[in-house]
Amino acid sequence: MFGTRNVGLLQYVTSTTLPHIPEISGAPSPPPAGHKSHKNHLNVKSEAWRRLESTYQIDTFSFARQVVAWTMANIQDVPFKLEDPHTAEKLSLVTRRRDGLPHKIDHPVDTIDRLGAFLDILPLKSAQRLFHMLYPDTLDWKFMLNQAYDLDQNIFEYFLWTRTPPGDNRRSAALVVAYQPPWILSHADFAEFAKCSSLPPFIAPGHIYPSELQSKHRIWAKLWDTCVQHNTKWFILTSWNVWAFGGFSDGWCSGYISDIWHLDEHTPTVLECITFWIASAMECEDGYQRPKVGCVDLSSPRYINMPARLHDVLDQDLEAAVALAQMPL
Repeated sequence: MFGTRNVGLLQYVTSTTLPHIPEISGAPSPPPAGHKSHKNHLNVKSEAWRRLESTYQIDTFSFARQVVAWTMANIQDVPFKLEDPHTAEKLSLVTRRRDGLPHKIDHPVDTIDRLGAFLDILPLKSAQRLFHMLYPDTLDWKFMLNQAYDLDQNIFEYFLWTRTPPGDNRRSAALVVAYQPPWILSHADFAEFAKCSSLPPFIAPGHIYPSELQSKHRIWAKLWDTCVQHNTKWFILTSWNVWAFGGFSDGWCSGYISDIWHLDEHTPTVLECITFWIASAMECEDGYQRPKVGCVDLSSPRYINMPARLHDVLDQDLEAAVALAQMPL
């Protein structure tokens, strides 16, 4: 890694890269290049209450230009410290090697929990440290791992960019960072998800042609459900190897997504993209402006009639969970 004496903050940020996951005997491996995993069995199905109808792709060059412009406008090439001695936050990402060879993680990444740990201590904590350096008044915001039980937690998990207001037990969230292991969400799966343009309409069971969701639709539906649950229209999806940055329209019936971004992308880097997306979700100056697409409905997502499920209340209220389990189907 660069020393901080001879390089400025801008040069560091624009030179960062993520280490590659090594192939280790006995660890799950992604499918061959160009193949889908056929393992992304998310527990979601078509629902009458899910408003999502269509999705749009953000122009790749426009996205890159906006990220680079934001970086140049907000990050100066000044001396800096990797670690904040007061908060222990650290810019922990390595920078590109001069010989062009990739860095590698020196520990096995064979479970979603280990993947989440590396996401936390490397790209997310680095983005958190950088964002707090740029916006010191946001020190009460940080990435927090989802703690609630979820049926899909072995193949789908997420962090929240969130804060807890003083004296209030309720967290407010601005951004969801969802992740799936690369042996579940392969490069081909990710590319298909990013190119998806619409979801099939809901058709009630019993009709001749029920609404079947493919893998790409289930990912969109899972992201929509998660964002609605936390009242935020901004998300990031990653498999570690690949990243994408997206969100939902005001009326929740349209989604938008960037092209896929690789872990060792140069211009802009993944660290730049993450920090830019945080700034956009926080409505900072020069952030991305969500497109005015799809339906226009300013209603709060808390009024979307999502039915309660057992695992939604299991960790919150035992009596309510028991009552829900005893309700007739």
